[in-house]
Amino acid sequence: GLFVPESYRKETDKGIIVSVGRGTKKRPMMFKAGDIGFRVHGWGTPIEDKGEKVYLMEDTAILALV
Repeated sequence: GLFVPESYRKETDKGIIVSVGRGTKKRPMMFKAGDIGFRVHGWGTPIEDKGEKVYLMEDTAILALV
């Protein structure tokens, strides 16, 4: 499991990963589209996609998967 202190939980967001890159040979992608995870609040660049707000971010911004 993963323990996240209460003070840190207030700064996270839960969301669905809609798309991922390939990663690299040294650092393969650990996530796939459709995974649900928690991201660090404030990380990522918000963009509009088909009228919906999505965030472009590095995989290191994902704290945990549900």
